[in-house]
Amino acid sequence: MSKWVVLAPGILHYRITDETLTLNLIKHCGATLTCSHSISDLSATNKQFNPRYSFTNAYILNLIKLGLSDKDCLSVGDAFITFTIPLPNVKKSGATFTWMFELEECQNSIDTVFAPLVASCQLLLDQRTEMAAMLRKKDKEIEEYKSLGLTLSKKSRLCETFDMERLISRVNPVRRDLGEMLSRPEFGEVFDAVADIDMTVSPVVKVERGKRKVPVATGIVFDDSMSQPEPEEPPSSPDPAAAVVKKKDDERKVRKTRRL
Repeated sequence: MSKWVVLAPGILHYRITDETLTLNLIKHCGATLTCSHSISDLSATNKQFNPRYSFTNAYILNLIKLGLSDKDCLSVGDAFITFTIPLPNVKKSGATFTWMFELEECQNSIDTVFAPLVASCQLLLDQRTEMAAMLRKKDKEIEEYKSLGLTLSKKSRLCETFDMERLISRVNPVRRDLGEMLSRPEFGEVFDAVADIDMTVSPVVKVERGKRKVPVATGIVFDDSMSQPEPEEPPSSPDPAAAVVKKKDDERKVRKTRRL
C-alpha cells in the first residue's frame, strides 16, 4: 500500500510491502530524503523507542500507519521524522507510542518517486483511453438493439451517449487540495501497480539547433531488462571525391598494364 501526506516542509510518501516499509520526504526545495525499515526488524527497533512495551511486528506496523496519518503529531527535522501517539485500547492512562525515522539523502529519487508518479499518470491515461473505447462500443451495441425495436424495462436505466470531449471539459479548473488528491485510495492503488516496474530515464541525445547542439532528454521508458543493446551505426554514404580519385587510379593502372 502507498499513502501520501502533505506537510509544511514538503510531501511525505510511504509505501508498505510484505518485507519493507519505505518512507520518502520530498522537500519544497526539490531534495528527497528516504528511510527504509525491514518489517521483520520492527520489534527489535521498537525497544529503542518504547522499551516498556513489547509488540508484534504487525501491531507496530499498524501503529506506524496511525502516526504517519496524523499530520498534527508528526515532527519533521532536517534528517528525521518522529511522532508520538496515544496507544489505542490501552487501559493505562497516558500510555504512548513513539517512533522516529532517520532520513538520508535519496540517491535514486527518480527511480523510487518521480518515475512511478509519471508512470501512474500514464497508466491512468491509458485506462481512460481503454474505457472510452469500450463505452463507444457499448453505445454502438445499444443503437443496434434500438434499431431492432428493443426497449428498456425501466427508464431509470437510460443513459446518454458517451462524449469524450464533454468529459474532458468537465475538469474543474479550480485549484484543489494536493493532499486530498494524493490521499485518494485509487491513486495509491495505481502507484502500487507501477512502483515495482523497472524504469530508467532514456539517455540524453544531442539535437542540432542552428549551429549549436543542445542536449535533450527523451523521457522515461520502460525496460524489461537492465541491459540495453548498443545502437547500430547507420551505413556511411560513399565520398564522391574519394570515388573520383579511386577511378583515376584504376585508369592509370589499366594504362600501365597495356604498355607492358
